[in-house]
Amino acid sequence: MTQLRTWFSKIVVGGKATDTTIEHELKLPEDWRKFHLDNISKLDRQKVQDAATFLLTKLSPEDQTMIREKAAKDPEWWTEHHMFGMMGLRNALRQSGFGEKEFGIDNLDDYAVGLVELALGITNLPAGRKEVTK
Repeated sequence: MTQLRTWFSKIVVGGKATDTTIEHELKLPEDWRKFHLDNISKLDRQKVQDAATFLLTKLSPEDQTMIREKAAKDPEWWTEHHMFGMMGLRNALRQSGFGEKEFGIDNLDDYAVGLVELALGITNLPAGRKEVTK
């Protein structure tokens, strides 16, 4: 799926402020659940399991139930919670040794939803994969 994002800003040209529009085409996954699962499937399996176990300690039983219910209805449940709930979980992961450096990745944002879904049993890692690719 391709999404066109448009930003509006003021730039200074020749000492005069001018309105400008910047358009950027963004390629988005068709299937977000598969995208997140594919990402975490490439990581060290033990680190992924440890991170998922850690996340269970950060989510109250009520939050766990709420996420499971929302995820059952909408595979993009996390978009509503990206900035607030998910930001806190991503930062908790980073502060507890499950960040970009430890996983050898560039951006935890592309992995955290998959870790939450794994922790809550919404998704499962494919069986039989033994090699570590990252």
